[in-house]
Amino acid sequence: MRSDGGDGDPVGRKRRYWTAEEKRRIVDESLIEGASIAEIARRHDVNANLVFTWRRRMGLGRSSRRQR
Repeated sequence: MRSDGGDGDPVGRKRRYWTAEEKRRIVDESLIEGASIAEIARRHDVNANLVFTWRRRMGLGRSSRRQR
């Protein structure tokens, strides 16, 4: 069990923020045909679920893949 610093975040971890441009760049990568969301997320040190969330918020779904 981890203790926290009183604000709900585990000790030693800070909340991270991405600019709209960074999110768009990562989402664009995820739209390329044959791209692996998990691989892209790992490369950018982001949880794959967050990439799917960004895609959904940008109005893009799972079937919005682009051709290379």
